[in-house]
Amino acid sequence: MAMMKNPIVKLQCSDYGYDCTYSSSDRNISIVINNFQKHMSDKHFIDYSYETVLQFILRKQ
Repeated sequence: MAMMKNPIVKLQCSDYGYDCTYSSSDRNISIVINNFQKHMSDKHFIDYSYETVLQFILRKQ
């Protein structure tokens, strides 16, 4: 039986209406969420909870 790999998860600011080229992608969803949270806080001064960013990802699928 072949092992299934986790799909690559990607978030980018432009998907949410920001004029910004930032994107985060990885097979580990926690890494993507943490990177996106840090970017949004540092560059856009918006603090999204882990659960909110997770919902962004789930709604894209």
